[in-house]
Amino acid sequence: MGSADWMPRNFQRRIECVFPLRSAHVRRRIEEEILAVYRDRQGDGQGPC
Repeated sequence: MGSADWMPRNFQRRIECVFPLRSAHVRRRIEEEILAVYRDRQGDGQGPC
């Protein structure tokens, strides 16, 4: 798991950490957590949307 945008400009001000997700269970859990963020269209009142 890691950033797909491995460009030199991205290494100047941040740290990239890449690691394999070997466990199918862990991979599914992470996918569920990430997708939950994208599915959540309800604003929390903290941003301009």
